[in-house]
Amino acid sequence: MGEAFPKRFSRPYTLHMSQRPSTFPFEIKHVLGQGAAAKVWLATHTGSGTDVALKIFDDDNRSARQVEESLRETRMVARAAHPNILQVYGFGRSPTRVCLGDSVVIQPEQLYLVSEYISGGSLHARVGRMDWS
Repeated sequence: MGEAFPKRFSRPYTLHMSQRPSTFPFEIKHVLGQGAAAKVWLATHTGSGTDVALKIFDDDNRSARQVEESLRETRMVARAAHPNILQVYGFGRSPTRVCLGDSVVIQPEQLYLVSEYISGGSLHARVGRMDWS
């Protein structure tokens, strides 16, 4: 993977071990939300300046099988191309520890998913206000 980070990929963006950069390719800004298995952060791809949503999975509380299932689901979602589906750019494992200030955000080898960032709050907050007709 080069420095360019296109807005949309024709296929999933995956950092393979041989392609892994020596530094983490995103600058982490702040937390957007948190669920049972992951935190989602606003981040900027350092090569392109593109804002992305970076979902960082909590691997400590998940079995190897659960991690594999997440990877499989991520690959399937990344292949989907529809205007009403969040665009998943890809996924990888962090090559290094990544900090924001004094806080560790990602440990080495921790799994993350990169998707488009859509401003305007959470889907959960908007569902009740959506026009379904």
